[in-house]
Amino acid sequence: MTRVNIGCGRTPTPGWHNYDNSLSLRIARLPYFAEKALLSVGLLQPSQASYIAFCRENQIKFADATRIIPEPSGSVEVVYSSHMVEHLGREEAQGFFVEALRVLRPGGGYSHRCS
Repeated sequence: MTRVNIGCGRTPTPGWHNYDNSLSLRIARLPYFAEKALLSVGLLQPSQASYIAFCRENQIKFADATRIIPEPSGSVEVVYSSHMVEHLGREEAQGFFVEALRVLRPGGGYSHRCS
């Protein structure tokens, strides 16, 4: 049973596949020495390095969910997102909902919280 949390930030859900679309997660995909080099020359702030470590520890993965949610079609029981869709433009939101529907299995569900 696969459940995904899209745009999780610092609130990943244990046992779920957690995704976010931050620059820090893009950097986290680089080799560790690249992160250290960026930090040493001041192109990466200590707070960003802390978030990168948090993402690695919590297995948060990068995804631009407006383009693709990296899960097979029809494989996800629940797609959850909190405080994300309201930050998207109309076309981006449409892309996200198309992707959410693509990955959801028949009878699956979607939940979004916003403020």
